[in-house]
Amino acid sequence: MSTQRIWTTDGSHHSDYGPDSEKSPSNNNIKNNQQHPANEPPDGNPYLIGIQSRFRRRYYHKSILLLLLLIILILTIAVIVIACLLHFPPNICHTPECLRSAAALKQSMDDTVNPCDDFYQYAC
Repeated sequence: MSTQRIWTTDGSHHSDYGPDSEKSPSNNNIKNNQQHPANEPPDGNPYLIGIQSRFRRRYYHKSILLLLLLIILILTIAVIVIACLLHFPPNICHTPECLRSAAALKQSMDDTVNPCDDFYQYAC
């Protein structure tokens, strides 16, 4: 006895559809007194495969792969930016001119005045 493999839309298959099986399409037709051509299944058969199923599966896999590549790219850029920021601290007043200007500003400030009360007196 030959057994047919019938693939469903969810990717699984059933191999118990033989001529002697209870679930055989020919036995179902006889039991229900329905006559269908041999190459055309009855309407509403859950074992039909859509034409676009292979396309959708490929599209789904490609979209997942693209999403993973995008996440990896974003994480790589974030790691590079963080590494650059930590490795190269900002240059704050290391030249002699900058140090002289900072000392002059510090000397002109009045430390006895609270900056919240009179900022002009504190800074000038």
